[in-house]
Amino acid sequence: MFDIGFSEMLVVGIVALLVLGPERLPKAMRTLGAFIRKARRSFDDLRYEVEREIELEELKKQLREVPTPSELAQQVVEPLDQARRDLDQAVSGLANELRRPADPAQNPADATPRSP
Repeated sequence: MFDIGFSEMLVVGIVALLVLGPERLPKAMRTLGAFIRKARRSFDDLRYEVEREIELEELKKQLREVPTPSELAQQVVEPLDQARRDLDQAVSGLANELRRPADPAQNPADATPRSP
């Protein structure tokens, strides 16, 4: 994260030992450790909240793209209405064919025989 190597940490440790002394150095290190833990926890909480907000925005976007129940019903009803219209046309066409009188010239079996 900060790209601090071992040699830099050793120099900081030696300077801290010289400045604080051996009596106060352990307490200072504990205090520094506690501060780093709190900072890391706060950063992790912030990162978690940002990720959560991003996920919520993605979910909201996906919900906006989901069709409403009325749109879904329309998608189902339109093809069914078209199928019903097609079926009604076919039935009315067959009914018209059945109502039409039979032409005896087209069907010789139904024609009456001629007398000689």
